[in-house]
Formats: sequence, C-alpha cells, structure tokens
Amino acid sequence: MVYLTLAQMQAIAVEIGDTLARSVQPRNSRPAESGELPTLTRFSREHWGLSESEWTRYLGLMRGIRGSMSPATLSPIEALGIHAETEAERREYAKRFARIMKEDAERVLAFQHAYDTAWQELYPGMPVVDASVLSLQAQSQVPADPVLAAGDRLMFFTRLKECAECERNLPVVRRAAEKQGIQLDLYFVDATSDDDIRHWAARYAGQFNKQMGKAGRITFNHNRGELERAAGPAASVPKIVRVRGKALTAIELHQLMQ
Repeated sequence: MVYLTLAQMQAIAVEIGDTLARSVQPRNSRPAESGELPTLTRFSREHWGLSESEWTRYLGLMRGIRGSMSPATLSPIEALGIHAETEAERREYAKRFARIMKEDAERVLAFQHAYDTAWQELYPGMPVVDASVLSLQAQSQVPADPVLAAGDRLMFFTRLKECAECERNLPVVRRAAEKQGIQLDLYFVDATSDDDIRHWAARYAGQFNKQMGKAGRITFNHNRGELERAAGPAASVPKIVRVRGKALTAIELHQLMQ
C-alpha cells in the first residue's frame, strides 16, 4: 500500500494497489503467474501462417507494451502490423489481414443466407422476430434503476498520457462520484510503475475534492486485467464501469451528465 505525500496530492490519500480487484474479482478466478500468457493459447502460429520468427516477435509484443495496451484477443497479424518496422512490412501485414477478414465475412454471410433459407423452409410465412411480442415486452418494462446510487462504486479506466478523450471524461466522472458521495477507483492501463501514477496524481491534484481523499473514497491503481474482467476483452479506454453489489455495468458518459 503506497500513499502520496500531502504536498503531492494536497491532502488526497491515494492507495495504489488491488483493493477493488479483490472486491470484484470473479469467483474461482486466480491471478496469472509471472510470465504466463493464458489467453494467447487460443492462437497458433500455423493458423495465422506465421514464421517462427514472426511468432516469437508476436509473443514478445504481447508480453510487453502491446499486451498492456490491447486486449489479448488482438490477432497476431494486427499486433505485428501495428509494430511493423518498415512501411512495406506494415502494408504486407495489412494485406494479409484484409484477405483474412474478407474470407471470414464471406463465410459469415454464406451461413446467414443458409439460415434465412432454412427458416423459410421450416416455418414459411413466419417472421423471425414477432414485433407484437416486442411491443408488449417494452410496455411491461419496469422503470430503470438510477445510474448511480448510494453504495455504488465507479471504476474509471484511463491513460496517463496521450488520451484527450480520457481528459475530457475525467471531470464528469469525478463530479458524478462527488455528487453521489461514492467511491471512485481510477485504473491506468499504461502505468509501468508507482512513480508514473504519483506524477500523474500530483499534476491533476487540483481537480479532486480534498474531502474525497481524506475519506478514502478515491484510489489510483495499476490495471492488471481489471478492464477486461469488468468490460470484456475488446474494451478500450476511456471506460466507465459501475460496481453495484456483485454486478458490473458499463456506463456511458452522457448517463453521468443527466
């Protein structure tokens, strides 16, 4: 547990760690061991037509900067293309990926066509979706729960730098947490050390209510898979997630502005 000094944070007490990770970690989940890449086993070198050197480079990228910035579902071709060393290499990976996506789109469309044909053969004249049932369901819906309520927590996934949208979102998220008097946990996907977070916190200290810090209602954390567990493997920053009991729900920025 690491705290910033009062001078750095103007009396905001900041915990850098895994406090929220422990409270929302799915049942039966366990931390990945050092150097472990469990999600990468879904890919194979042969499937993507990669040479041994390309495969080794891909694994190295996903253990390093690319793995910390992108979900593990990022394809090997995309990872290698993003980190291509020459323009010609980048174009070659782009062409390979375009061919793969075209072939996949053709397969998906062919199956959809076969499904539509099978439906009409089995159930001629019957619509796939009954609009009248949808209308009744919409009319019977109960009023939606409030976006934020007492006892909730907000998780805000962001970057330390080079994210203008993150900076625009931060004041809105912070004001919503202050207004409701709820916990705000910031997670940085690109932080490589505690000092990185300390420097960011010191720079933005003036934006945070001192009382939130004194009450321990704000924490600054490294992202160690919380983004993927909370919002899915394809999630990107900025991302706002509400914690209500054991339920995690992605929140859009405009919902906090209502």
